[in-house]
Amino acid sequence: EAVLILSGVSTLAPGVSRLHVTASGSMIYQRSMGGASEIDVVEVDRRGRPSARIRLEGPFRTPRYAPTGDRLVLSRDDGNVPTLWIFDVAAATLAPVAAGEAGTRPAWSPDGGTIAFLGIGSGEAAIKTVRADAGGAAEPLLNTESAGTPSYSRDGMWLIYDGALGLPETGEDVYAVRVDVPVSERTPQAVVSSAATEES
Repeated sequence: EAVLILSGVSTLAPGVSRLHVTASGSMIYQRSMGGASEIDVVEVDRRGRPSARIRLEGPFRTPRYAPTGDRLVLSRDDGNVPTLWIFDVAAATLAPVAAGEAGTRPAWSPDGGTIAFLGIGSGEAAIKTVRADAGGAAEPLLNTESAGTPSYSRDGMWLIYDGALGLPETGEDVYAVRVDVPVSERTPQAVVSSAATEES
């Protein structure tokens, strides 16, 4: 029997909720906008009770815990273009990452050292990476016709994302690409492909 834990969670599409859970069971979620321009990010425990550790008020989206649970990466949209920020839980501080890059839908590498994200605003979608210590410029990981939300495999060797490769009969599908090889050798492989729209 299903048990209600939390209500008022923002959704990207039917069945796609904006939340993330750590291995310890803590969860962050993005509240439903409800017509408001400000979107809160709140941490709750396994019973849906708000935690005092994380509560961010502002135009934040797509929060993701670091593998260690001590940091969050999330995008912030102040009305121009979304940018990426890291929230240090212990210090309660926000710092920009990938300065000058328009990006959203971030994902941590399994070792917590790298963040992959969807770079936007350059005329074509591209999945890029940046060091999580906020140092250095973002680097292209994969150029695609249409890229969606990236995520890493547990061993960090594959990047999984949704998108379309110009095949109208299959629409948007889920792909995987090796990231431990040169960019020129990164060939997307369809993981889930059908006439339906799949999202990763």
